[in-house]
Amino acid sequence: MANTIYYTYVLVFLLTRQRYYGVRTAKGGTTDDLWTSYFTSSKVVKALIKEHGKEAFTTEIRKIFDTPEAALAWEHRVLCRLHVSTNDNWLNKSEHQTLPALSGSNNPMYGKKHRPDSIQKMKDVKYERNKTRPRKVLSELHKENIRKALIGHIVLPETRKKLREKNSGENNGRFGQHHTPKTKSQISKSHEKHSYVVIFPDRKIGEITNVMKFAKTYNLNPGALYAVINGKRNHHKGFVISRKLLNDKYQ
Repeated sequence: MANTIYYTYVLVFLLTRQRYYGVRTAKGGTTDDLWTSYFTSSKVVKALIKEHGKEAFTTEIRKIFDTPEAALAWEHRVLCRLHVSTNDNWLNKSEHQTLPALSGSNNPMYGKKHRPDSIQKMKDVKYERNKTRPRKVLSELHKENIRKALIGHIVLPETRKKLREKNSGENNGRFGQHHTPKTKSQISKSHEKHSYVVIFPDRKIGEITNVMKFAKTYNLNPGALYAVINGKRNHHKGFVISRKLLNDKYQ
């Protein structure tokens, strides 16, 4: 942009003679914003300003550039040369360089595709990592806040229709894809964590561990069955289902 300039600057904290080296993108084609409306992005510097005032610093413009990439590269070069992250004479905490967004042609994979074996390898690595990663557990207070927020919430029919259209057919993220046998096995095992008591329409009583398989066997809607389980419906096509106490944990 013609009215935008890019420059690096140095601050000196007069009480300790420590310095801070930074880079700035300024609109208006001038560096007058430094120390008038712009006081760096450093939390350390801002804390010192709050405690001692901006008069405790002196400022100096070091170099002006034509492009943001050139300014960032120069800042990174200077910070690395001075080893600011381990040098107590500097207030900078790292030699980090802000990189441009890796989208479009800036992305190294732009126009390329991963091989099927590479995709599978990434899936396997993610699967193994997720097995050992601790799962986030919501606190009882968090659960209660979510429950209260949803009380009285009604999704309008036209909204439901829009959601169905948005996520059905080719718009669905899994359109044309199929679960691998390994994934199907994992889903099946996850459904077997609970045990359920079922009352059939003829009043017979049975016990199941997999709601999805049961729904498929009897041509039922699994979502409707879960609504019965969660107390949102009294029955589904005459079937009544509820959780059974399992290992003193679920009911």
